[in-house]
Amino acid sequence: MIKVWLPLGLLYAGFLFWYGGCGAPLSADELQRIDARMEAAIPAPEARARLSEFARTDDGREFFMVNLNRYRAEPRYADGREESALRLCALATLR
Repeated sequence: MIKVWLPLGLLYAGFLFWYGGCGAPLSADELQRIDARMEAAIPAPEARARLSEFARTDDGREFFMVNLNRYRAEPRYADGREESALRLCALATLR
């Protein structure tokens, strides 16, 4: 019986360590790399400043994010087209 439970327990402990991490805050080198990537990827300075502040105040603990998205029954595209991407994808699949 121990031949089964011991490996399973070690596997579970390994998973918990991998998933939970060590809980260390971001280092100065990591913060510099993050800032460089944000500079290249995010054109809005206000958004970059908020994300940079978020990274600098990291305490190493986990956090949770909730996405509260609302979707329309029919999409409204900025260019005014009426064609649905879902319909176009379905038509391409059926060909």
